[in-house]
Amino acid sequence: MSHACRMQQECACHQIKRNANNSIEWFKAQIVAKGFSQRPGFDYLETYASTLHLATIQLILALAAIEDLHLHSVDISHAFVQSDIDTVVYVRQADGFQVNGPNWVWRLNKSLYGLKQSPRLFGRIFAKVMHLMGCIQLHSDPCIYI
Repeated sequence: MSHACRMQQECACHQIKRNANNSIEWFKAQIVAKGFSQRPGFDYLETYASTLHLATIQLILALAAIEDLHLHSVDISHAFVQSDIDTVVYVRQADGFQVNGPNWVWRLNKSLYGLKQSPRLFGRIFAKVMHLMGCIQLHSDPCIYI
């Protein structure tokens, strides 16, 4: 590990999904970075991620109501962990899951939930996919593609 890099903290979040009769349906574990410990300029360079403007949402809903259109939404599963990370980030191993001993660390190849740069990295990949599909990103609201 380079001395210029600082190791990031992370935590493992656990969840139990239960059925209506209170029996266990499935277990879920997720590794989340503690991004609040990241230092600007050292651990990340940019954090910008576009967000949809309220006026744009209102305009879309008004046009759909006037034209009697049906709207559909899309939820992208595991959005942040699909993007390659653009800086060198090391994290400690999660408690209860240690490979090769507690002193080993992980170098991230993909982004994690909780990292400050995760939304920007995913937004960059999403924009590339939308452009490949022939969509054009609006300059007035970068969250809208036509």
